[in-house]
Amino acid sequence: MAPVVCCPVRGYPQGEIPGAGGSAGITPRLLKGLIACLLLMLSLAAFAAEGPSDQQRMSIIIDDVGNNWRLGVAAVELPGNVTISVLPGLAHSRSLAERAHDRGRQVMLHMPMANHSRFPLGPMGLEMSMSKDEWLATLREALTDVPHAQGVNNHMGSLLTEHPDAMALVMSELAERELFFVDSLTSPRSIAYDTAIAHGVPALKRQVFLDHEATDEFISAQFAHALSIMERYGQVVVIGHPYPETLDFLEWILPLLDEAGIELVTPDQLIADNGEPPPATLPTSQRSEESQLDAP
Repeated sequence: MAPVVCCPVRGYPQGEIPGAGGSAGITPRLLKGLIACLLLMLSLAAFAAEGPSDQQRMSIIIDDVGNNWRLGVAAVELPGNVTISVLPGLAHSRSLAERAHDRGRQVMLHMPMANHSRFPLGPMGLEMSMSKDEWLATLREALTDVPHAQGVNNHMGSLLTEHPDAMALVMSELAERELFFVDSLTSPRSIAYDTAIAHGVPALKRQVFLDHEATDEFISAQFAHALSIMERYGQVVVIGHPYPETLDFLEWILPLLDEAGIELVTPDQLIADNGEPPPATLPTSQRSEESQLDAP
């Protein structure tokens, strides 16, 4: 097990946490973040101490890449086998998809889909008001706009993923292109995964949203939750976003996974031997459905 280092609590560089004698002192926010990180370190230590066992595999997908170049590059350059899911039609969608591919990252299309909250979808979104021909043309345009995409997951989509005709059309196109699908599960009534399987599309479900509250304490707790799911089922699919808090956390935690006996894999690697996927946890806030696009 690697030496324990300070986790990246926002506002303080790694390893530079002020002590009781410092001018800043330890604030309640900082203390909560440190406690969450300590508990997470204990979880990883427990995995490492157990020694060889059934394979533990985790897939981490970074959504919403394409608008902010700096944060997109930081996501691509994370120290681990993360998957990059790119929104279509944005300022840096193509260039970040190309960069991710050049760095050996698996690329996905993060397809915008209609949601119950009526949040704007951005370019190339699948709206409920569209005809089937418009759905198909828009999906094909988006797939063309994100080069090297090997799979698709839904951006928002709490409404469209409940719609049988829309999901059948999407999955028919993905089957023809031999792409996989990850249901982001923004609705408990989503039929996307079942429709994908019915159309012969390799598919997974998301189990954990890492950062719908972008705080150190919450992200650490969600990652610990992902570890508990993985320990029970042998695998877990985690979705995060290119928020500074998330990128700092992953920069710190990813190098520790290998020493804990956890294999970081792409979604299609999980699909290869996937049975019934583990249960998902729905977000406690709507942030996972909102468009969180930072200024370029």
